[in-house]
Amino acid sequence: MEISGGAIRHAARSTAARRLQVKIIRIVAGLLVFVCSFSLFAQSNEIGVFLSQPHISSASLGELPPISADVDFDANSGYGISYNRYWSPHFSTDFAYHKLNADTTLMLNTPAGSSSFDAGDIDLTSISAIGQFHFGLGRFVPYVGAGVARVSGEANGPDDPTDPTSEVTSDDLETKTHFVANAGIDFRITPMIALTADAKYFSYDAIAKDDPLAEAITLHTYIYSAGVKLRF
Repeated sequence: MEISGGAIRHAARSTAARRLQVKIIRIVAGLLVFVCSFSLFAQSNEIGVFLSQPHISSASLGELPPISADVDFDANSGYGISYNRYWSPHFSTDFAYHKLNADTTLMLNTPAGSSSFDAGDIDLTSISAIGQFHFGLGRFVPYVGAGVARVSGEANGPDDPTDPTSEVTSDDLETKTHFVANAGIDFRITPMIALTADAKYFSYDAIAKDDPLAEAITLHTYIYSAGVKLRF
C-alpha cells in the first residue's frame, strides 16, 4: 500500500499543529500562574512594631573664642510602628511612626578645660513616607529606600544648665519636613513573619516655636530599630 505525498504532508501539518497547540497552552498556563502569583504578592501588606533608638550627633551651640559650647545626646529606648504596602515583589511604600527620646548634656570648652552640665532631654516624633526597593525573594531580603519625614519635638531642661537652681522649662520645637534615607534587612521566619533590622537618617533643624530669638540647631539623626513584621 502506497502512502501519497499529500497524506504525509497532511500528517506532518497535523503533528506540527498539535505541538503548537501544546506550546501555546503551556505558555498561557505559565502566564496565568505568573499573573496570579504577582497579583497576590502585589496585594500583600505588612505591619511592623519596633524597639528604636535615636543616635544624634553632637551639635554646636556656637563659639565665642576661646569658649565653645556643644550639646551631646545620650539615646534612650523608644518605639516605632509601620505599615508597608507591596505594589510588586520588589517595590513597596512604607509609612512609619517613631517616638524617640535622648538625654542632653551641655559641654563647655574653655582654656581651663571642659565641663559638662545636665541639660534635660529631647523628645522627637517622626512620621515618614518612604519608597523601598527590596533585593531578592529569599529568606534574607535587604532593602533600601528614600522619602520624606515630618519631624517635631520637645526640649525639656533648665533655662541655664550651669545653674543648679535654674527653672526647668519645656519648649515645643517647630515641625519640619526633611529628606529621609532608609536601609535594612528582613529575615523571614515564615512566609508571614519576619524579623527586621532597620536604619533611617534625617537632618532635623530644631528650633523653639515661641522664641523669636532662637536659632536652629541641626540634629543629624539616625534611628536604629529592631522589630518584627507581620504580612497579611
